Amino acid sequence: MNLIDNLTKHKLELPIVSSPGGNYVSVNIRGNIAYIAIQFPILDGEYLFQGRLGNEITTEEGYKAMELCALNVLAQVEKRIGFDKIIGLNHIDAYFQSGMDWDD
Repeated sequence: MNLIDNLTKHKLELPIVSSPGGNYVSVNIRGNIAYIAIQFPILDGEYLFQGRLGNEITTEEGYKAMELCALNVLAQVEKRIGFDKIIGLNHIDAYFQSGMDWDD
């Protein structure tokens, strides 16, 4: 099963690729390694899930925000490289901010 079929199976779809802000490129290819710039929970040009976990955002919303960030990474890969050219994933970093009392 290819990645798109697997996403569909889980009722997920790739969002439209957002344009990078600032002075950077969203995908930087060096040799046979691609580096994907930080991706935010942006959908259709709108920043979603703004705030800190436990304050403005619930833990469940935090999971949705991370899911959207991951989908944005995949969308960048598909648009700029193509899934058919990928043989593996080295690692992924995910960052979030939480309120002082958040401990979920």
